[in-house]
Amino acid sequence: MLGQTFLKLFEEKTIECVNCSIMPICVGRCPVRYLQDAKPPCPSWKYNIEGRMALSYAIDQVGGVEALKKTVQATQS
Repeated sequence: MLGQTFLKLFEEKTIECVNCSIMPICVGRCPVRYLQDAKPPCPSWKYNIEGRMALSYAIDQVGGVEALKKTVQATQS
């Protein structure tokens, strides 16, 4: 069965998900796609999560998106 095949790959640590730092959050996505494409179907945010977190923090610190835009524009002038 497909589920058993995926679990076997996971137990043998032959898939990237075993060492992935966001594995619990992405929920492993679709094992069928992994077996078909031979690569994990990682969510796109995996590759820019640090930047997103920094941007979210900056927005919170200055009081919103508009305030952040003004702050950035002021530093560029």
